[in-house]
Amino acid sequence: MSTMKRLYFYGVAFVALVVAANGAALLLRYLLDLARGRPLVGSLTEQASVGLALVLVGAPVWALHWARAQHHTGRLPQETGAVLRKLYLYGTMFLAATIGFFMLRSLLRWALGVGTFDAIWPAHIVVWAAVWGYHWTLEQREGQPTGGARTVRRWYVYIVSGYGLGFMVSGIVGALSLLLVRTYDLMAGTPVLTGNALWSDPTRSALATLLVGGAWWAFHWLAQGWGDIESTLRQVYLYLFAFLGGAVTVLAVTAVMLYAVLRWALGAPGLPGATQHFRTLPQFLPALLVALALLLYHWQVVGTESGRLAGRLPGARRSFNYIMAFLGLGTLVTGVAILLGVLIGLAVRPAGQSLTAAEAWRTLLALALTLLVVGTPLWLGYWTRAQRYAREGGLGERGSLPRRIFIYGVLLALVLAVLGSLSAVLSFLLRDLLAGQLSLRFLRDGAWLLGTALTAGALLPYHWQVLREDQQAGAEAAPGRKAVTLAVGEGADELVTKLEEALGGRIRVLRLLTVAAPPALTPEELDGLARQVREAPADRVLLVAVDGAVRVYGYR
Repeated sequence: MSTMKRLYFYGVAFVALVVAANGAALLLRYLLDLARGRPLVGSLTEQASVGLALVLVGAPVWALHWARAQHHTGRLPQETGAVLRKLYLYGTMFLAATIGFFMLRSLLRWALGVGTFDAIWPAHIVVWAAVWGYHWTLEQREGQPTGGARTVRRWYVYIVSGYGLGFMVSGIVGALSLLLVRTYDLMAGTPVLTGNALWSDPTRSALATLLVGGAWWAFHWLAQGWGDIESTLRQVYLYLFAFLGGAVTVLAVTAVMLYAVLRWALGAPGLPGATQHFRTLPQFLPALLVALALLLYHWQVVGTESGRLAGRLPGARRSFNYIMAFLGLGTLVTGVAILLGVLIGLAVRPAGQSLTAAEAWRTLLALALTLLVVGTPLWLGYWTRAQRYAREGGLGERGSLPRRIFIYGVLLALVLAVLGSLSAVLSFLLRDLLAGQLSLRFLRDGAWLLGTALTAGALLPYHWQVLREDQQAGAEAAPGRKAVTLAVGEGADELVTKLEEALGGRIRVLRLLTVAAPPALTPEELDGLARQVREAPADRVLLVAVDGAVRVYGYR
């Protein structure tokens, strides 16, 4: 079946199925309300008529187009691996899983005593569970015979795993926060409000979210994602979703809690009593604990799977290191700039004004110290690691895209900070000179800007030196890139990924239909193969993977 034909049949089948499923849910809702003895007001009968119309229109259209698609699949077995077919199957399952998630959560909230019952919840659950079950059973029977089919499946598994994990974590944090705040209020003797009771509507809602999110995450991540170790999408999920989300949460919550403690310790103005001020700590503590648990769990997963990666640094992991280093550096720079601004402001305060006359500096000092405590170890830890990888990984690591983006991004931000801040400070100075009122006023007005300029200016030479070292090592050399083509049988996604990482660029793939499974190459064999490609006396290189080996041919 041609691509346009697939697009038509599967596109129309998807739309018609959505129409028919929503109509069936409205009809089932009507029947459930009848069974409950609910008075049939005008809105219910209108919904029943709409539902029947949607089913009568959508179901035959879906059945006709789906039957034709199935006919082509029976006649051409390779059709089961078509990307558009898998997009239809997994797109339908994703929609069914998402609708089912929210409907089941609403039903569970009601079962726990929150809100009033609506028959649309079980109606949607029944209909979309049937839709999901049919397509899941069909997909399990067909399998994923091509790389494109496996990629579509991975998108489905990791996206649903991601939002399931997110909702599960939010439910755990919500329930624990309410529990700790309730305990704190009891210990502090604070009157308990109705909404703050332990078994309140927010607690029940959090529990419902936890249970449904946990079920979705456990099925897709633990059961369906198991063993998919060398998938690029799995690395993206682990490093750029789970690790990055957990790390940012830990840093943000730590900063908020530390800031609250430092404000109290420094006696910042406008603080409430100690009991009320520190009530924020039990509110944020569960987020910190859950995020740490999330990091530890996924760290264990990465540690268990790292042996299969044979010493290679996945692109997602590399990007994670530089993202964290950038966040740490930004936090550190902001903290130093605020601290310098406070010190400059105190040093050039108006004559006769005591240090305690302007109490706002205590709040700013607490903020600066918080940012320094959080940002300094974060930047040092991840940047030191990135530099070690650059030394050990050689040209491949120094020339990697995440590292180039990081270095040039930092240099651009620092240069703009210096130019913008100094320009503003200079404008204050010229303002006073032209007015004939030259004094230290321009320093007081531009204290924060001057602090920013000094901080950014101090970091510029170091990062410029890092850039020069990478350039001298050949990270930005522009050798003639060779056009590489790999002729290989089916099931070679892993080999293609490893070769592209070893060669530092994309390769073209020709699928050989009569060739057995591709060879499994060791890291040493991959390095040797990449060296042969670079040394081949031609701009075009053909790699042929047959008989358990990969042969290299240069051609014109």
